[in-house]
Amino acid sequence: MKTDFLAGIATATSTNTSTAAGYVDVMPLLPGQTFLMKPNAATSWDTQAEYDALVGKRVVIDLTSGSFTILASDGSTNGCIILPLDIKTTPGLVHFAFDTAVSDMAFQD
Repeated sequence: MKTDFLAGIATATSTNTSTAAGYVDVMPLLPGQTFLMKPNAATSWDTQAEYDALVGKRVVIDLTSGSFTILASDGSTNGCIILPLDIKTTPGLVHFAFDTAVSDMAFQD
């Protein structure tokens, strides 16, 4: 069971403070939408064999020192799923999608 749910990806910095509730503009997650992100530890993804071994794994996004990266650690409740990628055509990036089970948005036509 997923424990964290996403409405989307923030498109600006939140105006929330320690003394006042704020807001943030959010781009909703769409079915089939995929993303590219830098890995947290490039050495975990720097050969095609290493990358391919992580395809299908459930991972998380990390925020360290103001930068978002994607981790290679697998976990059954993590909400990002690694997708195939040719590291020669897109070096230094990880292709992923959010598991549809982590979205709390109801999609309607």
